[in-house]
Amino acid sequence: MKRLIYIILGIVILAGVGFLVFIFGFKGNVGSLTNLPAAVTGSLPFVGGGGTQTGTTGGAGASASSSGGGALMPGAANQGSVNTLSVVASSPVLDYFINASGTITAISPNGTILAVAAGTAGAAGNQTSSLSSIEIKDIISARFSYDGKMILANFGARTNPQSSIFTVANKTWTPLPAGMIAPSWSLSNSRIAFMAGASSTTLYTLNAALPGRAPTALLTLRAQDLVPQWLSGTQIVLSGRPTAYAGGPMLVYDLVKGTLSPIALDSPGLMSIWVGSTSSTIPLGLIFSRSASGAYALALDDTAGATMQALNFLTLPSKCAFTIARETPVNLSASSTATSSTAGTTAATDKKTAQKTPPLMPTYPALYCGIPRDTAAFSSAALPDAYDQMALYTSDDIYLINAASGAATALMTDTNQNLDVSDPKVFNGSLYFVNRYNQELYQLTPASSGQ
Repeated sequence: MKRLIYIILGIVILAGVGFLVFIFGFKGNVGSLTNLPAAVTGSLPFVGGGGTQTGTTGGAGASASSSGGGALMPGAANQGSVNTLSVVASSPVLDYFINASGTITAISPNGTILAVAAGTAGAAGNQTSSLSSIEIKDIISARFSYDGKMILANFGARTNPQSSIFTVANKTWTPLPAGMIAPSWSLSNSRIAFMAGASSTTLYTLNAALPGRAPTALLTLRAQDLVPQWLSGTQIVLSGRPTAYAGGPMLVYDLVKGTLSPIALDSPGLMSIWVGSTSSTIPLGLIFSRSASGAYALALDDTAGATMQALNFLTLPSKCAFTIARETPVNLSASSTATSSTAGTTAATDKKTAQKTPPLMPTYPALYCGIPRDTAAFSSAALPDAYDQMALYTSDDIYLINAASGAATALMTDTNQNLDVSDPKVFNGSLYFVNRYNQELYQLTPASSGQ
């Protein structure tokens, strides 16, 4: 009997691999699946469906309520603390970058680029300078490089777009080859991944630091309309354009091994964001999908599609941002002061105490998420289509979620704030995001970085 079961399992696995090879027809080998940790489920903001959340922000005894079955995690709000929300760029923002000193560089929906000096954002008479006054018609996307030194703008006809790179230091535009579909910056250098060729089925990379060098073709797939997304310096996630009306694939391509492995196949609504692999974390993705019955699911998965954390709230990955957080250090301040008959001994003791520093605490992957209050309206819409096509706007609460344990902290649940969180990013310990209602750039500074 066991032998028969093993034979059946072998046939199923071979059939799945054969299906992948037939459908995608890539040049390379299919990567094998690996053993993964068991899935876990944590205590996360909302349990159940439907309803409109209301609540207060921060402070001891912060509370929240909902109708229709959604309940906030008890004790989720910061205790005895205040989170600061402010507008830091009142002009419309398409994408942005904040450097270590706090200077904001932003590109507007019409292609103009400006810089706002640190400490003056959102203030009257803020120090704003124009880096480029050239307007760009029909912008499809515009994204900053990992270090904020370059901006890649993709514009024109979607089937054959133009692309150019703006270098912030010298304020110049450099054209790139035509026909780059869905270009994506590397997370650690100046390489760009994009689709091109007949029916946009070939994956290329281009080094923006060497714009005169021809792009490198990596592989050609039978699947069309794919979007590349860098996972690490050697891995790229390839996904179909997300829609609730058709299933799409999600694959990971290893540039070194030349292998292509499935994360998910034929899943409607499929979309994701990823925290790349580092010395302390494994690749982890926040993946949104829709089942055949029309129910939506949100989960933290690894690159083999195994669920690491099943989430019991609903939002879109585009409304979230990964960060690597550090646990709160232990308080090492002296509980008592040694006494001595000599002033010299006391001074030496005080100096030794002052030199004590907190230990380097462990890190963990965390998520900042804008979570729609009206879960009933959100979950009944055709997602992500309705949201991406501006047919649906949301009013969000903001949470910080420990992706390892599932613990959640409410950062902003003020019903007086009407925030539709988009393009969230983390810089210098603060969360930044564009509010879709007015396209202004906001900054949310948590009262405590410990989670």
